[in-house]
Amino acid sequence: MLFAILNSLMVLIVNLFFTHILSKKKKPTLTVFLVIFCFTLLLALTVYFVGIKDETTFRIVIIGLIYVFPLKYLYDMSLKKLFTVVLYSWSYTMIVNTIAYGLAHIIGFVDLTLGVFIIQTFLFLVSFVVILKFSMKKFSVVLNKASSNNQYLLLFLGFTIFCTVIIIRYYLSPNTWMFLALIILLSNVAISSYLMMHQIVKLKLSLDTINRIAYKDMLTGIKNRYSLLEDMDNLIFSHKSFSVLFMDLDNLKDINDSYDHLVGDNYIKQFSVSAKKLLKNFGEIYRFAGDEFVCLITKNIERFELDIFKCNLHDEMLSFSRFNGVSIGFAVYPDDGSCSSDLINLADKAMYQEKRSKCRVNSN
Repeated sequence: MLFAILNSLMVLIVNLFFTHILSKKKKPTLTVFLVIFCFTLLLALTVYFVGIKDETTFRIVIIGLIYVFPLKYLYDMSLKKLFTVVLYSWSYTMIVNTIAYGLAHIIGFVDLTLGVFIIQTFLFLVSFVVILKFSMKKFSVVLNKASSNNQYLLLFLGFTIFCTVIIIRYYLSPNTWMFLALIILLSNVAISSYLMMHQIVKLKLSLDTINRIAYKDMLTGIKNRYSLLEDMDNLIFSHKSFSVLFMDLDNLKDINDSYDHLVGDNYIKQFSVSAKKLLKNFGEIYRFAGDEFVCLITKNIERFELDIFKCNLHDEMLSFSRFNGVSIGFAVYPDDGSCSSDLINLADKAMYQEKRSKCRVNSN
């Protein structure tokens, strides 16, 4: 009886340890320890007084699932992630316990629980550090970086592995080498599956980084010229009407000469933030090159007023020490052109006409 309790306690402690290190903390570690200790004590007393003595599959799984309630209170995680972590931790400890159980039968210990305790302790000592490193470097990456669909796949994987362990542990005879071979095979399949998911997630993260570099402007964080051309081609292909605003900051050189290029960069970033804020209900803004920006007006086209936009943009930019203004050209698809290059060129020419008009007014 003593070693049966020690076996269960060992499995529980390892389970809770891995759940703790893989979960996002909501409470201090001391609070976590006290809550889990009190809950375990209460659960043990309940089991004792109710008289649950037989180690049946249903009872063990139900008792284990009850821990989800305090864990949800202690950790800041969705139920999906929490169950994923719990199933991962339980699968590890149940695999170790099942291997120990099978070996104890095959070796022929007189006191089976003592044999399980000795072998299980040895297996935890040998595997703990390896699984800990695997959990922190591989599993946690998949858990926290995977897409929503992959997180459901991760949950399903953990559920499948755990259920398979339960079937082997409680429904197959432990007195054969086949029992041991199946659980070891399952261990290899589980590790390989998690490694495969880790590679998939890493590949997805790498592709996201490449796309971000390729399609995002590094200074402002908004979309760049390549994104603009792709989005324009998609709009043209779908035959959707849209307008092109070509914007060029006036006298940016004066900002760079009066202060420095770092201030000029902040000026560009502030402009992108202000323009994006004002255009969010109408479309998307892109950095075309240097001090040039393009906006695609794809929503509420009939409500967009260029003069009002200019006034609001001037007011927004007043938070900066000075605003030298912006020249804007305009082109409409399909009225002014049928391809992206024609529309950009027309809007660019219209912008330069406005810029030259400003120069003539200033010279007079």
